[in-house]
Amino acid sequence: MKTHIISGMIWAGQSGEDYDALLVGYNTEAFAERFQDIIGYGKKKVTVRYWISDTEKTKTELVEDTIRTISGSAEACYSHRYSELTGYLWTDAATKVGGHDLLRELEGEKGKFLYMEIDL
Repeated sequence: MKTHIISGMIWAGQSGEDYDALLVGYNTEAFAERFQDIIGYGKKKVTVRYWISDTEKTKTELVEDTIRTISGSAEACYSHRYSELTGYLWTDAATKVGGHDLLRELEGEKGKFLYMEIDL
């Protein structure tokens, strides 16, 4: 099993042609795209643990505060939609784990610190 870590402040900004992408840390790749890069295409069995805090903390501090565990089937999608006539139209983004819409949960936490572990 390999553990991938995504951590940093949650914010909205530009990623490619998507001007309202959910971003984490100093990385300008959209969260959904980063998640998709980690798990690959199609549904995968993963375990995701993440902690959200108003300020940056170590993993130990976060574990002591609150632990949220999500486990189950994971699916991620990040793609741009184009028209031959008008060019860029919109971006599809989805990140679901165990039936939870992880992207929607994180969008409500902009301005807070995220520490996430993804086990494949």
